[in-house]
Amino acid sequence: MQGRNTRWRRHRAEQRGFSLVELMVVIAIIGLLSTIVAVNVLKSGAKARREKVKADIKAISDAIMIMYNDTGVMPESLEELVQSSAEDWNGPYITGGMKALRDPWKRPYVYVYDGAGDPPFLLGSYGADGAPGGEGDAADIFNREDAQ
Repeated sequence: MQGRNTRWRRHRAEQRGFSLVELMVVIAIIGLLSTIVAVNVLKSGAKARREKVKADIKAISDAIMIMYNDTGVMPESLEELVQSSAEDWNGPYITGGMKALRDPWKRPYVYVYDGAGDPPFLLGSYGADGAPGGEGDAADIFNREDAQ
């Protein structure tokens, strides 16, 4: 009986470590899982940028209306939310300065006071491509449906 134990121990000692095939299989599985995770993270990043634009539009719209309530005039540009010489100006109306007036793609938000519609201004972003129109990550996001 003791001979069997000795042979088994010797056999076990010779098998320490992993074979090349086992290592290749593990590396392939890790690579596959990494690819799946990376694809899903990239998709969620695009969605997060679009959601940030929607939240920014809401915050900037509120700041515009507060400025209007204080001064009685709509700002001619978004920069007036940060710095203005308007009478009764109690700003800045947006925190973060000029940086807060840029979309996630580092472009200034589009603002046009037209006096029509509710609210009486267009505010938004042209998306990832920075041009009107587009689909997916490049789609326009505005506070009104008639922005096109």
